[in-house]
Amino acid sequence: MSIDDFLDGICHIANHQDIFYVWRPTANDPDDDFLIDLAIAAQSDFLITYNMRDMKDIRQFGIKMISPKDFLQKTGVIPI
Repeated sequence: MSIDDFLDGICHIANHQDIFYVWRPTANDPDDDFLIDLAIAAQSDFLITYNMRDMKDIRQFGIKMISPKDFLQKTGVIPI
């Protein structure tokens, strides 16, 4: 399976969500606040991001952060 196939599968089963919560400002980078709004609205368990530094405040909402590499390893798409 390719990464593209995997991501297409994730998008197919994803919980598509309109953003209606506004928890701003939360992120260190204001351009990232919409991601926190979306994660909260979707009741996400975690956020997949390379931007751990700017997104650290998402933890106050009980949402864990994980890097794309760690996510792909946990799902078995790439070996550990």
